[in-house]
Amino acid sequence: MVRVPQEATEAADGAEPAPTTAAGDGERMEPHDARALARTLDRASRVFMAAERAALEPYGIGPAAFRLLDLVARAGGLAPSVAASRLGVRQPTVSGWIAELARAGVLERVGDDADGRRASLRLTAYGGTVHAAASVAIRRRQLRLASAIAPHAQADLLESLDALVRAGEAGAV
Repeated sequence: MVRVPQEATEAADGAEPAPTTAAGDGERMEPHDARALARTLDRASRVFMAAERAALEPYGIGPAAFRLLDLVARAGGLAPSVAASRLGVRQPTVSGWIAELARAGVLERVGDDADGRRASLRLTAYGGTVHAAASVAIRRRQLRLASAIAPHAQADLLESLDALVRAGEAGAV
């Protein structure tokens, strides 16, 4: 049997939750504003992800696998289990990305001389070139998107989004 939370039954009855206080300024945020904020953040995220996918398409790498490639590039190599932990995903997910990146010729598994059961991930020479070029392509697209917002507004938006993330990470959901 499916359990329906109390807040969901109240919403179904047409009852709106009480307005909440916006972070830091004491102003009240109406529930419809919060929904609009959530929808707009979702749309903005999709726009940035589409730009990232488009930047990576020539390299045959998806955004998720690129995150692994970027992590390995920054770390200079690391174990798959460490990569999974740092990326916040399960080992089978990372294994799929490793296979994708290995097929693309940008990542390789290197055995540990001291312990033959252990492996480390590292970029191939071609992988270093692809990582650098793809990073530049992604950054250019991000800058083009961000240029739609005035620089002072970008700083305010970033500060507000950081506050939102901190509140969510602190359990304010």
